[in-house]
Amino acid sequence: MYKAFFYKEWIKTRRSVLLAVALMAAAVVYAFLNVAQEFRVFGAVSAWNNVITKDTSLLPAFMQWLPAVAGVLVAVSQFVPEMTDKRLKLTLHLPLAENRIVRALLTYGVAVIGALFVVTDIVLVAGMSVYYPGEIVAGMFLRSLPWFLCGLLAYLVTAWVVLEPVWRQKIFDGLVGICLCSFFLIASLSGGYIRFLPWLVVLAIIGFTFPFYSAARFKEGVQ
Repeated sequence: MYKAFFYKEWIKTRRSVLLAVALMAAAVVYAFLNVAQEFRVFGAVSAWNNVITKDTSLLPAFMQWLPAVAGVLVAVSQFVPEMTDKRLKLTLHLPLAENRIVRALLTYGVAVIGALFVVTDIVLVAGMSVYYPGEIVAGMFLRSLPWFLCGLLAYLVTAWVVLEPVWRQKIFDGLVGICLCSFFLIASLSGGYIRFLPWLVVLAIIGFTFPFYSAARFKEGVQ
């Protein structure tokens, strides 16, 4: 049953997933071209000096927003159709426990987005290692990790908001979600997030529980 369940989710989200892949791929290519151009124009000494002494980011500033955009895209494409004409009621009445159904829905989304983010990070680390030593590349990875965690939380928060049946509660949930996601996007120096990273991971894990509350309210017919 789960195989058919996940295939149904893929049918709903495949366009948004492919769009998210295209956005991340374009950003990665842009980052590599930008670094290559800097080395070609200014030379390796200047490029290294900017990173080491000025703490210049290896990744373009706009890239911090892309994981969140990807998370929102996938969540909207996955859960808005479920709320159209209240189709979610049919899904929740499948011969499975309600929590298991919601868990399966969220697991699919987290798995797809997580796989995209892991591949993106692997490609970035491998590509930047051509130009910079491991210490600098590790700093880039640690700086970008909160962005990818934000993408997972953005997916979960969007699912939480979309599944909520009451509009005033949707607005409240959305504001809370924006506040939570903002913790992942605070500007900092390299290494500034290291001590805070475990708390961000915990927050993302807690975010997995949010949609269960909205799904239960929806099934109960709260208005």
